[in-house]
Amino acid sequence: MKNILIIGPFLDKGGREQESGFIANVLSKKFKVDIISTADMTMASEIYNSYNKGKVTSLKEMLFKKNMLFRFFSLIAYVKNNKRNEKFNYVNNAINKRLGYSKQIVLLLKNVLLKYDLVFINAQLTSSLMNEIVSFSFLNKKPIVFRTSGEIYNFQLKLNYINKVSLFIHHSNFNASKIKNLIKSQAIIDQCSFIEEKLLTIPVRNKIEKFIIIGRLAKDKGIDNLISFFIKYPNKSLSLEIYGEGEMGITLIKKYESYKNIKFKGYFTPTKLYEVFENNEVLIIPSFNEAGPLVGIEAMAAGRLILSTKVGAMQERLINTNNDFWFDISNYDTFKHGMDKLLNTSEEERTTIANNLRNRYLSKYSAKNISNKYITTVEEFIGLENT
Repeated sequence: MKNILIIGPFLDKGGREQESGFIANVLSKKFKVDIISTADMTMASEIYNSYNKGKVTSLKEMLFKKNMLFRFFSLIAYVKNNKRNEKFNYVNNAINKRLGYSKQIVLLLKNVLLKYDLVFINAQLTSSLMNEIVSFSFLNKKPIVFRTSGEIYNFQLKLNYINKVSLFIHHSNFNASKIKNLIKSQAIIDQCSFIEEKLLTIPVRNKIEKFIIIGRLAKDKGIDNLISFFIKYPNKSLSLEIYGEGEMGITLIKKYESYKNIKFKGYFTPTKLYEVFENNEVLIIPSFNEAGPLVGIEAMAAGRLILSTKVGAMQERLINTNNDFWFDISNYDTFKHGMDKLLNTSEEERTTIANNLRNRYLSKYSAKNISNKYITTVEEFIGLENT
């Protein structure tokens, strides 16, 4: 049985972590699959809950276990930081850096890569260690599949490892078009919901009162702008719930705590997503940039209308659904136009659009469809050697 490594900057929560667990489960039907994070993943990561058929670890955890001197100074740093986080995530402390941490982590990485028949990356092009992973795999004739997890920008096209990748997998033609002239091969495989069975049972709603945002509370998600737009919008009977955590969480909560129709709900487990969609009517995607996002696919499966920026794969996903409600996160007037258009739809139109969204999900983005695409694509490349 061929061995596949799924590697990338996996943390504890997020779409990339959920997707990587899903991909690992799909590929494990045909191959032996391990997952290794290049970032500060802890034992609470969603990946551990979603995949248990192979090894799941991080480079930092592996180095912590392997190097006794590094482990000693990691434990000291762990205690000094009041025992927050995992012990192994302090392996890159100041003392260890002076002792050659960077060199040791790359040596460890290279030894790991040699054990696998195919390297499957799930990351942004500029994520840490991508050049090292791709270049070393290429040198050792390992096929490299790169799942891009962020929007591709022009400055990233100058990265010198890009033409060494065997296959790029993108969420959308929008992303693929930016890099097509620089690479060997690419495929379009979008996302699916990992709890689609539950989401597909949610009854369609034809009223519009409750709006939701689901995602990391970060600047690039556009949430601050969106909330200010929502407050400014004339219809004061509408409510907005924000689900997620992030670096802007405390700031946003304090800024908008006096508005009774704005509620911050915090983090929720993926299994609770069913309840979130069941109790609300419209998903808002206010991001400045995305590759997907995953939550857009989940809303389609749930039969929930979507008000979105023209980001990531959303325009391609919503083709022929009549869900034509768009706005620019930097322009309130476009938001008002999108809201007006959405609220002026009839109950019959809303039901039709919701059913269109669900049917499009079933025909294009079901777990079965996406799984088959991954199996077929990887089978084609795992027998190849880079030349």
